[in-house]
Amino acid sequence: METDQLNEIEKDLGVYQDPNIEGPQNGPSDYLNDLFKNRKQNSTWASEQVGFMGGSSSKRKGRRLIVFSWAAALLDSVLILATSVLFVATLSIALRQFNHEFFEVLKQIPSQQFVAVIFVMTAWVYQVSLRSFIGCTLGEWCYDLKMGSPFDRLLLSYSLKVVLRTTISIATGFFLFPILSMIFGQDLLGRICGLKVYSLK
Repeated sequence: METDQLNEIEKDLGVYQDPNIEGPQNGPSDYLNDLFKNRKQNSTWASEQVGFMGGSSSKRKGRRLIVFSWAAALLDSVLILATSVLFVATLSIALRQFNHEFFEVLKQIPSQQFVAVIFVMTAWVYQVSLRSFIGCTLGEWCYDLKMGSPFDRLLLSYSLKVVLRTTISIATGFFLFPILSMIFGQDLLGRICGLKVYSLK
């Protein structure tokens, strides 16, 4: 009786070895390999369904998804610009109040160049920090976009990819890759860095 129950359990698990059948049979390792193979295929399929080229909705894939990315970038730019202006205004007050060698050096920098440097630094820190911790910027969150799939965000290399993607985007002037992505209908920067934009809708 106990042997029959054990055989039934092995059949349910897919590891039962029939003594009446000669030759190799599927063992526990084959069962586990098939299990993880199916999980990997399902993970890949799920990523493709919400990816840049295969959004879960026909309104959120290809060039339409690029447009949403542009809208998110525009909103982020407004937030970054506001933060930069606030920082520059605070620093200007400090320059008037304190006479230090460091502040004297800052006074010699042209105002336009100084504001541009502050904007670029703020943009880099803003995008890297938010994407690394919550997977998206505030602009991307408003438009239900995520940087990387859920599986990507669990990897240790995710933050490094965020840094790489953000650095390349800023170094190329913000506009180069968005324009190329619109022309080719795919996230080119995501292909280069291995970190694509994903839509939640």
